[in-house]
Amino acid sequence: MSLGKFPDLLLNISDVNMRSEEIHSYRFKSFTLKPTERQLFDRDEPIALSPKAFDMLTLLVVNAGHLVTKEELLETIWAESFVEEANLARVVHTIRKALGEDENGNKFIETVPTKGYRFVPDVEKIIPTPRENKENSATNGSDEFWPDRFESAGSSNTLDYVSPVGRRKAASKWLLAGLIVVVVVAGLAATFTVWRTNIATKATKERPISIAVLPFRPIDTSERSLTNDLAFANAIIADLDQSKSLNVRPFSTMRIYTDPTQDPIAIGNEYGTDYVLESNYLAHGGHLLITSNLFNVKTGSVDAIFKYDGSDTDLFAAGPNVAAKITRDLLNKLSLAPVSPATHGTQNEDAWRSYVQGMILSNKRTVEDAEKGVEEFNNAIRIDPNFSMAYMGLAHAMQTKITNGDDPKKLCGPAREAETKALELDPTSGDAMVMLATNRMLCTWEIAEAEDEYQRAVDMSPNSAHVRRFYAVNIVNEKRFDEALEHLRVARELEPNNSFNERLLGRAYFFARRWDDAIAQSAKVYEVDPEAEQTSFVYMSYEMKGDLENAFKWFLVVKGLDHESEADLNAWRATFARSGWPGVLRRRLERDLAAVKTETDINRHARLLEEITTLSVQLGQYDQAFDYMSKAADGYVLFAGQMPVNPYLDPVRSDPRYKTIMARTWNSHGGNWQ
Repeated sequence: MSLGKFPDLLLNISDVNMRSEEIHSYRFKSFTLKPTERQLFDRDEPIALSPKAFDMLTLLVVNAGHLVTKEELLETIWAESFVEEANLARVVHTIRKALGEDENGNKFIETVPTKGYRFVPDVEKIIPTPRENKENSATNGSDEFWPDRFESAGSSNTLDYVSPVGRRKAASKWLLAGLIVVVVVAGLAATFTVWRTNIATKATKERPISIAVLPFRPIDTSERSLTNDLAFANAIIADLDQSKSLNVRPFSTMRIYTDPTQDPIAIGNEYGTDYVLESNYLAHGGHLLITSNLFNVKTGSVDAIFKYDGSDTDLFAAGPNVAAKITRDLLNKLSLAPVSPATHGTQNEDAWRSYVQGMILSNKRTVEDAEKGVEEFNNAIRIDPNFSMAYMGLAHAMQTKITNGDDPKKLCGPAREAETKALELDPTSGDAMVMLATNRMLCTWEIAEAEDEYQRAVDMSPNSAHVRRFYAVNIVNEKRFDEALEHLRVARELEPNNSFNERLLGRAYFFARRWDDAIAQSAKVYEVDPEAEQTSFVYMSYEMKGDLENAFKWFLVVKGLDHESEADLNAWRATFARSGWPGVLRRRLERDLAAVKTETDINRHARLLEEITTLSVQLGQYDQAFDYMSKAADGYVLFAGQMPVNPYLDPVRSDPRYKTIMARTWNSHGGNWQ
């Protein structure tokens, strides 16, 4: 679909002063969407959406019944920003939740795997009467998107067709408005201190108070630096994370919220936090003024306003000072004990920028992106050799390569050196400690030492979803399924919209032989983030249950995600009709044996070794199975680590050849798996 095919998208809703024949609103099921008024109703009940979610819903509704590609969504809604594709799945999830989409046929948005999304209900276009047009023209001219909070609308990149008001304001007026905001908010601060209440004390006794810290927003956007906006937030997150009474959403999750039109209450609801800290700043002539609003997500009100007023010419270097002041005031407001400042890593802006870019690349979890991440981390280390987080990131990127099939012999040593250096520079880093523990598990099989370091990492950084995930993945391999699922539950609570948490839950259920849970969890991931490897756990779980009809149905879904042609899919259908599931297994094995001889992609080659092993076991070809099992165990550490829990290997666990391979890996380093 091309947006050019739908001229009414921009023609009908790009101007507040609409002609009588133009569309005023859209009706679908019990909902009414009014784009120009930025309102969504379920019957007469208003439904709150964040600005980006509203923009995306509008775009999908206007093009109901047609595919809107991911590229078109990104280019239209985030035209002036660099965002990751994962943002789309997050916003779609928010819309689905707001509309009440469920698994009982109440469907609004269809995911078109690898392509985009389609709005599926019938949509009725509502044409206003001339009188309604006149009323709309008179009442729809407010400049306030969110009248109950202060905002710098001058930096808005909300869709032009839903916020034409922003185009009529000159940047200078918004700068003046921003200066007025600073003065007005200062006056309000005294009022807030009179009526604010200490609701946190009781909550702390029951559970940690949860908070999300958003990237800062400059009042003057003419020379905006996202690096500074993110660095301020990161510094506060690092300091707040020192408190054992707070559950702080990690920087890796919050860094995507750089849109100045974001609604803090909507973000707080999305992440299930008690509070959201939203901050604006004005830097001029070596003077830095910051106003931070502490939003109470439950009440929707601002419970407190914190101020920073300093003489800072280097905004990046000011981060620790800003964090110290605002963290102290915030903890005092919540009646929590003060904390010592965190280690902020580097005072060099370029080094920090390379570190952030490296983590973005490494978290894509491919060998190619991880290699690019290695370059960014090495650049950060060249700039600042004492930047501990850069060493941790370097180890993370190297281990991403290892777990995706790259050569552990060339990577394990450098990764261990980076982890050791990171802990030498910052002995309190739970993230670095968990990387060292994982290195011991994957590279040298120091099982007892790794367990000790995993537990220390959790103690150091209990609010790190990164730490929880790594620990969970590795104790799954030790059949400690309940513990692993609990750590993944905490990781999900810390990062509710991180699809990697959901993927790992599906895998943990599979290895725990909880087939129905694995099916439900992995199918849910498919709806939000369709991807072949994770969706495989659906068909594999059906296979383990003996439900081969459903196994084949989902097998075809996976092949579609792998971009196999319709002719190939028909060939699979013919094989299943003629020879059943055993015929499908034989055809898969034949194709894999041919492909592994010429495959040059490291990741794909490693997975072929694993698949040939498990298919050979299923077909009773044990000599071939052990030949490839030995190759996979030596060259693919992820497979070797999962051997004790891989259900496909159950039929051969009593075979002496299996025990020989286990003795060479797990048992030779302290394991005791039969």
